[in-house]
Amino acid sequence: MPGDEGGAVTGFAVDPDALRTAVAPRLLAACDQLSGAAGLAETATLPATALGAVDAAGEFAAAVQALVTEHGGDLERGALWVDDAAEAVVQAAGTYEEMDREAVDRFTLIGHERW
Repeated sequence: MPGDEGGAVTGFAVDPDALRTAVAPRLLAACDQLSGAAGLAETATLPATALGAVDAAGEFAAAVQALVTEHGGDLERGALWVDDAAEAVVQAAGTYEEMDREAVDRFTLIGHERW
């Protein structure tokens, strides 16, 4: 377990600014890439006539179209999941900062009460 030395958890070092400025933008960029790929998949077509005079050309073209459409939807759903992850990372950064502030406030209060 991270921060585990001899069975005692000593803490975690979280850099909220790094989460906001490094991780979240990369996740958002990945989301954009996935959305773009989904858009390309939706526009991809295979006209049966492009296959020439081949038996079952229409059936094959329809199967390719169904596959592309299905996986284009998968890409779009994946883009939404990655976008959700980026939002969660930014929210977690704020939560870490707030917890740190609260801990400092509590220890400061305890220190003043003892002296």
